[in-house]
Parts: sequence; C-alpha cells; structure tokens
Amino acid sequence: MTDSDDDPALLEPPTANDFFSLDAVGGESSMRQVVGQILRITGLLIEMIGLLGVITGLSSLDAAPIQLLGGVSVAPVWIPIILGFLIWLIGTILTVGSNPRRL
Repeated sequence: MTDSDDDPALLEPPTANDFFSLDAVGGESSMRQVVGQILRITGLLIEMIGLLGVITGLSSLDAAPIQLLGGVSVAPVWIPIILGFLIWLIGTILTVGSNPRRL
C-alpha cells in the first residue's frame, strides 16, 4: 500500500464541478468540440423534421410566404430547414476549429 491509497481525496465521489470542469475534459478546445457535435446533431434533427414536413405535406406549401431582406420570399416550411442547416454549420465550424492544426 502506498501513501496515495490513503489519500481521502481519492475516496470521495466526484462532484458536479468535476464533471463540468475544463481541466477534466481536456481544456477549452475539447469543450468546443463537444458543443460543436451537439449543435451538429441538433441541426441535423431540425433539418430532418423540416424535410419530413415538406415530404409529407404536413404544412401547406401554399401558405403565405415570408418576406426576407432583399425582397426574397420563402415558404414558411423551409424556415426550419434553413435554421437547421445554419445550426449544423456553426457546430461544424466549432468542431473543426477545435482540432489541432497540422503543418
């Protein structure tokens, strides 16, 4: 038996701070990677729900279009698909940006 076996800190259960500490998960880049993956999955799910609505016709494509900046009009059914893509894109940027750079 060594001295480290008798250390009471090793026998204590982990706390919530241990789970969410940046040091515990490998730093800020690891945290960005986890958040990026969560955003990517969430964005894909939102896109899938939007596409399911388009395919099944749950929302009418004949609904009043929404006017965007520049005079572009979009059917409301496409809004979740566009938002899902943007969320996925932000997650991808976070994930790729957190990887170490290769020279």
